[in-house]
Amino acid sequence: MESVHQLRVTMPEIEPEVWRRIHLYSHTPLSGLHAVIQAAMGWDDSHLYEFGAQWERYGHNELPAEAYTVAEVLPEVGSGAGYLYDFGDRWVHHITVEKIHRPAPNVTYPRCSAGRRACPPEDCGGPLGYERTLRAIRARKGPRYRELREWGLHKYDPAYFDRDEVNRGLADPSSIGYSVPAPWQRQVWSRTPLNLGPAGGGQDVDHPQENAGEDEEPGTPPDEPFRVR
Repeated sequence: MESVHQLRVTMPEIEPEVWRRIHLYSHTPLSGLHAVIQAAMGWDDSHLYEFGAQWERYGHNELPAEAYTVAEVLPEVGSGAGYLYDFGDRWVHHITVEKIHRPAPNVTYPRCSAGRRACPPEDCGGPLGYERTLRAIRARKGPRYRELREWGLHKYDPAYFDRDEVNRGLADPSSIGYSVPAPWQRQVWSRTPLNLGPAGGGQDVDHPQENAGEDEEPGTPPDEPFRVR
């Protein structure tokens, strides 16, 4: 039976927390999940990435991300994984399975149902560089602010998040720079859906759209973001 994974993706090293709730078919490969996270968070997909779960790593120079599915790596509710984007800036994300449900009628997947705040600007120097960026934007002066003006980032709004904009990008990948079909489409279409066992269990279908700005308590992050048991 076809199923959908509901995932909460958070950036635990950023305060206030940046997070997204995404829904995608359980047989999506990890390389497709990478592309969905990029689109949902607002990254540019211009750097290397790596997943870590169950004492294994997937991605650059590790196990091939396109050969393992979301259901295989995150088999049940409560499963967790780490996702590292940009080996220089080292943007750490935690992924937690919140629910595994049946697809809702007339709903296109993947999609984003909730989230909060903008991801940091690309190449800003990791979490410490991000804090420097925010201080410069608030001060509106100094060398860092002049650099941001040159890069066109002086109007960056860390509180910005538009769920509809994210879903337009997921529905029309060309609008956010992906060739068509995008990785989450091409890689899923090329696979025969798997018999996913518990992932196809009788949970309710996808829940309605939620308040994009809801403020909820984040889940407990894994102790080691790239070797989640």
